[in-house]
Amino acid sequence: MAEPDETTSLLPNGQASAIEPEALQPPASQPQEQSRSRVLAFDLTRGLICLLMAIDHSFFISGKEHPTESWEVHPDRHHLYLASWYHYGLRFVTHTCAPGFSILMGLGIVYFVDSRVNKAGWSLEKVTRNIATRALVFINVAYLSILP
Repeated sequence: MAEPDETTSLLPNGQASAIEPEALQPPASQPQEQSRSRVLAFDLTRGLICLLMAIDHSFFISGKEHPTESWEVHPDRHHLYLASWYHYGLRFVTHTCAPGFSILMGLGIVYFVDSRVNKAGWSLEKVTRNIATRALVFINVAYLSILP
């Protein structure tokens, strides 16, 4: 059997010219495509916060009453969520939603600015304009949704 040399065709029918040099590199030396990496802990925490928020917002269904909150009036001990350990515990756990949601929104803005400026090549002015536009849309939707 003849030893293969550089003139021996490795592919049938003379298709040796179809092989690209990049395809012959070992996988470790091939350039890796930059994947869209997400922070798993951030996404899981946001999902947990949204789940707790959904429980809190559907409290009326499970408790048949949604307690009102006010800074100047302390609820009496006969209020639903103070009279039952279940409802008190549920309300206690779900009250972590607001600060957790605020912290995650701040982190989300940091990740958004980083991804747009460093990876997409946006200018800071374009990022600021985008965030301001989104904020105005949210404010207008909130304002229009509570009109009588």
